[in-house]
Amino acid sequence: MELSVHDFIVRRRLTEVKSLLLENRLTIEEIAQNCRFKSDIALYKTFKRIYSITPGQFKKMNTMKIEEQ
Repeated sequence: MELSVHDFIVRRRLTEVKSLLLENRLTIEEIAQNCRFKSDIALYKTFKRIYSITPGQFKKMNTMKIEEQ
């Protein structure tokens, strides 16, 4: 399946969002700004649409995995 340019850009931004979530230094609002989303709500909705979980759920799931190691 070929991605549109828009979808490609969104997925690149979300890759950066995931990385920043795991670093645990910035708030969702700061991450949204840094990754050029219009707002934290726009980031939340886009993340949930693509990954079927919220940014907070992603962060919690991956924090637990890191702690288990």
